[in-house]
Amino acid sequence: MPQRRTPSLLWAIAGCVLSLLLGCVVVRLGLDAVDTRPYSASSEVLYLVVAVAALVVWLGGSAATILLWRRRRLRP
Repeated sequence: MPQRRTPSLLWAIAGCVLSLLLGCVVVRLGLDAVDTRPYSASSEVLYLVVAVAALVVWLGGSAATILLWRRRRLRP
């Protein structure tokens, strides 16, 4: 039985790492988009929006991965 759980745990870890990488992509693309505009006071707000969006992607993806892993793990 433990052999069956190990691959699913590895998939869950991979899903969380993928969520982190997607959050990094959001940061990179978001900062590139913000930096195309001339600097102003609103740029600081846009930087915060990019940071929050990246956190939402990372935490949301990780939470969804963990919930799916737990649901599949609890099935008989």
